[in-house]
Amino acid sequence: MESEPPRAEYQADLPKIMFMIKIGKEICFDEGEVCGVQDFRDLTQRLKSRNYESLTLHKRVIKGENHDTVVNPGYDKGIEQVFKAKVLPRKYSF
Repeated sequence: MESEPPRAEYQADLPKIMFMIKIGKEICFDEGEVCGVQDFRDLTQRLKSRNYESLTLHKRVIKGENHDTVVNPGYDKGIEQVFKAKVLPRKYSF
């Protein structure tokens, strides 16, 4: 979300509903290095600190998934949160 800091300079509000997901344990290519977690926290804190009146921010950690398998369950959880609609349970095959 590199476009957010410049936007904050000229726009005091962000009328969006945002749903962010992260897997429970994200490992980078370097053995044992955890990645993404701090970026996720930093972005969340930065957005909250802006006090955007119209921003609705949802975040969720999805355990038991990896970078490749989190997309579909993430979309389902996002749809449920943003649109307040229940997505029918389904099995994903990869």
